[in-house]
Amino acid sequence: MEEAVRWLRVAAEGGDTLAMNDLALCLEDGDRAEAVVWMRRAAETGSQTTAAYNLGVFLEEDGNLQEAEHWYRQAANCLYFPAGRNRLALLLELTGRDDEAETWYRRALEEMAAHEDPDDHDEDYQANTYIMLNLAELLERTGRRGEACGLRRHAAGRA
Repeated sequence: MEEAVRWLRVAAEGGDTLAMNDLALCLEDGDRAEAVVWMRRAAETGSQTTAAYNLGVFLEEDGNLQEAEHWYRQAANCLYFPAGRNRLALLLELTGRDDEAETWYRRALEEMAAHEDPDDHDEDYQANTYIMLNLAELLERTGRRGEACGLRRHAAGRA
């Protein structure tokens, strides 16, 4: 691991944004402050959707919800990044913006349905199921029990 971190640091210092992202993930548990610096550098280039998402996760875990939302929005507004849309929706729900959260959950589901292969039960297939369950929970909480039950049934049939 030490050698991997050393080489990732060399590449990151040379401007490689993927290396910045990976270095930050390697440092996350040992030196959180440095990990956030590297993830921020990668995210600020605008070329790393994953880094924007990961920076949002770091910031949310550190309690900085407002800035986390900014970076989740950066990731969610990319061409195909349903995980970013889901994470943004979860944060919006957490901060009491249910209508906007529902919109983002539905966008993520529509996007995933358009790209999903029903015969391939891979990570994307499972992620789509989790997004369905997140939306179902929101619908249940906001009084739309029938729609929530339908989504849960659909998600259960995917397991």
